[in-house]
Amino acid sequence: MPKSEQKVVEDRQRRGCQFIAVAARHMAELGYEGTTVRGIAKEMELTSATLFHYFPSKNDLLEAIIQAGVDHGLGVIRDAMGADFTPLARLQRLVRAHLGILYGEMGHIHRVWNSEWHKLSAAARERLRARNEEYRGIWRETLRRLNGAGYLKSDAEVLRHLLLPGLNWTSTWAHSLDHEQMEALADQICSVVLNCSVADFRRLEREEANQERHDGSTG
Repeated sequence: MPKSEQKVVEDRQRRGCQFIAVAARHMAELGYEGTTVRGIAKEMELTSATLFHYFPSKNDLLEAIIQAGVDHGLGVIRDAMGADFTPLARLQRLVRAHLGILYGEMGHIHRVWNSEWHKLSAAARERLRARNEEYRGIWRETLRRLNGAGYLKSDAEVLRHLLLPGLNWTSTWAHSLDHEQMEALADQICSVVLNCSVADFRRLEREEANQERHDGSTG
């Protein structure tokens, strides 16, 4: 691709990301219905027609926002789950990563994803479904390993259906957490999953890690 054409593509991508960032903030504050293309364009000192040149409709813009959230979230989760951790360590890292996404710099985009998903067109939901399913699959595998290790006292699939929505709405009742508070909350959530105290969860996690090291040194 000639440099001039590549620059046009890069400029368009950069501009599109700017639209997404502003629109996501509007939708996080005002909701999908309360957000207008005119309001977004006004903040960016552009015309509505310019924005429509990039996104033909407000629903297309919503899809782009949620797509950005999905891509970001999966990237964070993949990084957190990169190694073959023990079942309890895997659960802890997955919960911490999920909370880190919600309380991170793109948290407002994920709030839009959680609250406005149902406003997407059926075609848009279908386009995003495979990416959503990938994340669900990571949770299924995590809970399957917990179940196989004898830690779970409940049905893994029922637990997943309850746990993911609960995690997604955490930021509505636990506000402005620093890193230490977020890790403490993650351990509290893990203890709820196992139906035990936080102290017992941490003890079990230490014991599991020590056993893993022992097995590795004698294997």
